[in-house]
Amino acid sequence: MSRLEDHVAGAPSVHSSRINRQMDHLIMALKVDPGTERPDFLLSLYWIGYTAEAGEPDRGHVAYLWSTNARDRNPTNEPAGTKSGDLEAALTDNPNLAQVLGARLRPGQWPMTRPERPILPARFERQNLRPYGIGYRVIAGDLIVEARWEDLSSPVFASGPTRGGDAWIATMLVESLRPSALIDGLPQPGRSFPNPIWQPWFGNERGSCILGLGETIYERRTEVARDFGEDPR
Repeated sequence: MSRLEDHVAGAPSVHSSRINRQMDHLIMALKVDPGTERPDFLLSLYWIGYTAEAGEPDRGHVAYLWSTNARDRNPTNEPAGTKSGDLEAALTDNPNLAQVLGARLRPGQWPMTRPERPILPARFERQNLRPYGIGYRVIAGDLIVEARWEDLSSPVFASGPTRGGDAWIATMLVESLRPSALIDGLPQPGRSFPNPIWQPWFGNERGSCILGLGETIYERRTEVARDFGEDPR
């Protein structure tokens, strides 16, 4: 028997008999002043290639966006005190998916100020950037968001419990060292900043622009999460 045959003949470790979701999760958070609590720009974007959580298997994109520098896009029905140029939106090309999974997908570290707002229909265009990066163009009516995650760090493969603790997640995590974003052609100010929320996963702080690629969320068997930090997203 050859070495290859010997390798594939061994029994694999089966971690689960049910996959809940398979996806990429791209996060870009930028601050002008690192000392402020909330970012000046946040894009939390999901490409979901498969999920059984919406009933029948389904797929699509869901994104959560806010910016303090979006020209005069502040709608007239925003709460008093909201500054002109503030923008907050939920975007999707699959409304049913966004509705069913919204409570699980919405940002946890920096919650939306109005999570009940209508979800906007959008078109998502993905780009593979050279030499190694990912870009997205999101179009929702006359709103155009362009985001680029470039200069990616070496990947780390990790697994642990999800934020809710009811499932397990395996992911390849990379950091973008050169993120950038535009809203309607307007460059978004701010930079990536150290985010201690990643300490349990990486063992040290990482930047605020993280990509979780090939993420698989699955029902765990009898594993106990005592040795793992929860996924903070």
